[in-house]
Amino acid sequence: SNQARPGQSSSNPPCRLVLGSARSCSFPCRCSSGRTAPMTQRRPRRPSVAHLAVAGCFAGSCLLQWSRCWLAGSGFVGASTRGSSVRLVWEPSALERPLITAAAAAATEAGKRPQRRKIASGFGTLINDDDKPKGWNTRPQVLKIVRYPHPALRRENKLVEKFDDKLKQFAENLFRTLYNDPTGVGLAAPQVGVNLRMLVYNIERCQDDPLRQFERVIINPRIVAKSDELSKLDETCLSFPNIEPTRVWRASWVEMEGFDLEGKPFKDRFEGMEAAAMQHEFEHLEGIIFTDRIEEELQPSLRPMLDELIADYKARGGSQPKL
Repeated sequence: SNQARPGQSSSNPPCRLVLGSARSCSFPCRCSSGRTAPMTQRRPRRPSVAHLAVAGCFAGSCLLQWSRCWLAGSGFVGASTRGSSVRLVWEPSALERPLITAAAAAATEAGKRPQRRKIASGFGTLINDDDKPKGWNTRPQVLKIVRYPHPALRRENKLVEKFDDKLKQFAENLFRTLYNDPTGVGLAAPQVGVNLRMLVYNIERCQDDPLRQFERVIINPRIVAKSDELSKLDETCLSFPNIEPTRVWRASWVEMEGFDLEGKPFKDRFEGMEAAAMQHEFEHLEGIIFTDRIEEELQPSLRPMLDELIADYKARGGSQPKL
């Protein structure tokens, strides 16, 4: 009490007891025991296991109540069981219903619901760009040549690691495809949608020769040397069927290393038109197309023809990739 006890001077300060200590008066005074309580300081107490347990139960209860509120606000209705599985049941909340209704109305007004965009391969059917043509290395066939701006013309081409009968069949199919066009002298694997470092060519176009002695297959080629002198030749490309032969500057000669169909390494030197053909096909394996090499002053005249190929690619169900 703040009133002075009988026999106690009112000038003495009142006794302030601190719970938890039997002798904890903060001022010297007479307690009920009749003894003078010395001045003491309160020691900080560590929380006991019981205190921690109570605090944990309280926090868990709060978390449970919060999760119930969240589930109720997000459309959770309950759970159903079927056998050993448990299935949560959801319904749109009051906040979500107007948004869902508005989205459905917008889709209906547009005439169709949103659909996942399909990617065209350029082979005439809607398949993934990474798919190779069926049977490309398992049965004899004439493959379809992809046209600009098909993504295979710009993709990275992997090294050939396996030299087997399937690789020989693929080489044969490349020659069949090459001879199916009356103007081609060379063809690279990415031009048929197969991104491997492999090319074929026949500079003499002697497919009627039973020995086929002028056919060359080069696997994993590398240009190790080339001339500083440049030669001007008119080139075209089977992946650009609507572009007439156009002037391109190339090295007069090149030295190339690679492997044949048996996996045997070789090194050869090519000159003149043969050198130009080898550089053209090799650059296909580097993701470079021959229009990249055409002189700048001729580029504007090519634009309408490139736009025509892009429009045709879109009409087949594809889309213009970043080139």
